[in-house]
Amino acid sequence: MLYPAPNAAGFLAAVLTHALLVQGGRSAEQKARQAEADQVPKPHAPTIATLSAEVLLAAAREHLTQPLLEAGRGLVVQMEPRYALAPDGRTLVLDNALRVHAADMPSVARFETTVRVISPPCDAKDPTAHWLAEGGLALKRESASMLAHSIEIALSPLAPTDAEAFRTQRYRFGHQEKMERGQPVATGCAGIVLRTLRDWLMSVPIAPVEGTAKCADPYGRLAE
Repeated sequence: MLYPAPNAAGFLAAVLTHALLVQGGRSAEQKARQAEADQVPKPHAPTIATLSAEVLLAAAREHLTQPLLEAGRGLVVQMEPRYALAPDGRTLVLDNALRVHAADMPSVARFETTVRVISPPCDAKDPTAHWLAEGGLALKRESASMLAHSIEIALSPLAPTDAEAFRTQRYRFGHQEKMERGQPVATGCAGIVLRTLRDWLMSVPIAPVEGTAKCADPYGRLAE
């Protein structure tokens, strides 16, 4: 797998540099809100500095199953992952642009897609303390799990049936609820994968069904 970056530090140069903002509003107001939101990821700078390409990729590979690795043999996966942290500090968002080609035919893409992964919300009373504990261990694990999940989504044969109509899917975003219009293509124990109107693949966390056990791995194996 190849990861286009000028150097190891540059791989995650965009990680958490900007918090997510609701679009719209006056330019001056939006700039002020952006400046305020940019303060959110600053406490995590020491952890981000340790997340080189090699470290993050090695951690992500631990989450990939052998069948998926076998299926990917002979292919080169180029990725450009970008992470963001929501203003309330409870939700991570990964946008991973992927291009896949055969190792002997680099100029011919098998496919190109962007996968967006929304993390389950951090329910800790102090989310910043949660992410910073033990040298940022939780942030490192979540980032690696999300990266592995995006690779699985991209390489899995996920496609909606012709009869599957677009629908509005509600999902968890911190303590809020958001909506996305898309075609369901796969489900996990705590989430659902949609093909959006932009033709992205998007994995979103959903509220657990009442009475069911909590997922041990919210990014567990997908089922069509």
